[in-house]
Amino acid sequence: MLLLSLALSGKAFAAPLPAALTLEKASQETNVDWKLRRAEMLQTLLHWQYGTVPPVPPVKVLEQSREELVLPDSGLQAVKISATLAFGPGETLKMQAGCWLPKMSAGPCPVVLAIEPVWWEDPFLKNGVVQRVLRRGCAFAGFDHNALASYEDPALRAAPDAYPGYDWGTVAVAAWGCSVTLNWLETLPEVRAERVAVWGHSRRGKSALLAGAMDARFAAVFPHMSGMGGSALYRVRGDGAQRLNQLLERYWLHERIFTFDGREDELPFDQHWLHALVAPRPLYIHAGLKDAWGNPDGERAAVEAALPAYKRFGCAHNLQLALVDADHVDPNGPEGGPSWDAALDFFHSHMHGTAPVMTTTLVGVSYFAGWWEPLPNKWHDADGNDWRPRFPGRVPLLGAYNTQETVNQEIVAAAGYGVDFFSILWYYNPPDAEREPNARFLSRGLECFMASPEAHRMKFMIEFCNHPPYEVTTDEEWEACIALWTRCMEHPSYLRVNGRPVFKVHGARYFVAQNGNDLARCRARLDALREAARKKGLGELIIGGGVGAHEAVGPDHNAAQLFDFTGTYMDVPPLEKEEKDYPYWNLADFLREGRLQHVNDAIPYMPVIGAGWAPHPWPDTRACFSLPNDREWETTLRQAAADLAVHEGLGLPGIKALTIYAWNEFGEGGFIAPTKGWGLRRLKAIRKVFGG
Repeated sequence: MLLLSLALSGKAFAAPLPAALTLEKASQETNVDWKLRRAEMLQTLLHWQYGTVPPVPPVKVLEQSREELVLPDSGLQAVKISATLAFGPGETLKMQAGCWLPKMSAGPCPVVLAIEPVWWEDPFLKNGVVQRVLRRGCAFAGFDHNALASYEDPALRAAPDAYPGYDWGTVAVAAWGCSVTLNWLETLPEVRAERVAVWGHSRRGKSALLAGAMDARFAAVFPHMSGMGGSALYRVRGDGAQRLNQLLERYWLHERIFTFDGREDELPFDQHWLHALVAPRPLYIHAGLKDAWGNPDGERAAVEAALPAYKRFGCAHNLQLALVDADHVDPNGPEGGPSWDAALDFFHSHMHGTAPVMTTTLVGVSYFAGWWEPLPNKWHDADGNDWRPRFPGRVPLLGAYNTQETVNQEIVAAAGYGVDFFSILWYYNPPDAEREPNARFLSRGLECFMASPEAHRMKFMIEFCNHPPYEVTTDEEWEACIALWTRCMEHPSYLRVNGRPVFKVHGARYFVAQNGNDLARCRARLDALREAARKKGLGELIIGGGVGAHEAVGPDHNAAQLFDFTGTYMDVPPLEKEEKDYPYWNLADFLREGRLQHVNDAIPYMPVIGAGWAPHPWPDTRACFSLPNDREWETTLRQAAADLAVHEGLGLPGIKALTIYAWNEFGEGGFIAPTKGWGLRRLKAIRKVFGG
């Protein structure tokens, strides 16, 4: 095996990667910058090469059986699980899937998922492939990709026909099928769903690599001799390497890619981006030195170009290229044993450690700058007594007040544990007055973040809190707000998605009412903000409006008429207040049911996760809920991540995103900031689920 050590052959054609496509500065990017860049990279790859792909649907098991067998020529005792799955619109798609398990396994097994019908006797049992995998203590799974689309017959296209709104080619369909099969594997108690590798050879290797790039659930990725459209750069071609005009099965990819035939050096991407999208998870690329058609020079160059993305995470060892002295060899054939052994060695050695997680979901947290020192302040109850001695678990560890020092520490903590941006609540106060006592301090959060030497670590956006008594009604007030907001948007850490600054109006209904229930006037206000941003060179804004967790937003809803997305700051179930707190699941389930209703909205909805609601220190007529324990909190985060993956309408325009209520609503019980009672546990769960 040769690892990144061979120079390019003298006959190779090599066009330098444009600066915009290189990953040399990946180590200098923050987590949120890398997430944003990853999302843009994937969108570019799908648009130009593979086609758009629908969300991965849940699966229904129509039939499932288990059979105990002794495998031929080995004496291995195995269990074969066979299933028929239904999924997609109306569950009209049907597909066979299977999984071999070592019967004597001491517990749940890691899995190698191949884009193959692994239950076939020839070649998988006949040539000992199943036996090799099971001897390593791994399960071996596969699915019938022809039930979705065929690499050989363009007329077989059940999945594209079921999803007419998407323009994907066969490579993308099979990659999507891997994720569908993973949904099924997650239901099997015999397998370790967090340790599933995806594997494919040749054309299927292209799909395996794309599956790993699109779905972060795959623990490792194994493209075997995947060549052009897979693991090889277009800009580096050895003598005899396949060209775009030599791909007769154009339906494998999107037609747009073929417009670059003969001018590959003008592509707005190259294949090292796929490798980088897998990072930091283990990626093992198998190539043959004699497989000129597969372009081993291009595969080697792609690995070298992707290496900075792995170094960024301190995981350079997770990226390996195996260059073997062979032609285009079928690893499932009689001579394929060494290829499988090398791949299984790599998988086994990397499954004992835990690679850092990196998803493309933006994690935002609402930030409330209501903690000032002058009295009256929010550390005192209605009787003027400091409530902290009665609720010591809510006392923050990083500072009790929104001072510059506190905000500096909060940014470091949040960014270090996977929080990508603060949605900072901002309240309007006239220049010569305060809407409430000490309300001028409500702007301190925004001011301190922008002034912080730590601001480069994460992003922020403005959430304009327009609830009474902080409404803005006159043109003069609105113009003053626009001037301030657009100045803030010039800050280098302001949240931008695809280059567009993100802004939110806290309450859509308040906004409409404060503008005389006149949609034309509302639209004019927002248009004035958009135009001011354009004049400052900020580009097109993404403007959201706040709605209720269960408030359906159809095409005729005011929010759909005015905004680019909606979101919820916080909402609670309409239960009667009782002396005892309701269980946390009442709150979590209420918010989850709401976001699942919002998937049918006319515009995207950015979901909210509630870290708690129990405003005991203050008078409140609404029901209270117990604060989540560690298991409840992690489960809630994982449910949200799964919902975002499945439903296209959740998130911001252009990227999956959510908000958490809240960083520091200590009085209301919604907080993830480090406190005396919870320490860093809530932040650690965020990093565990979403990366950081």
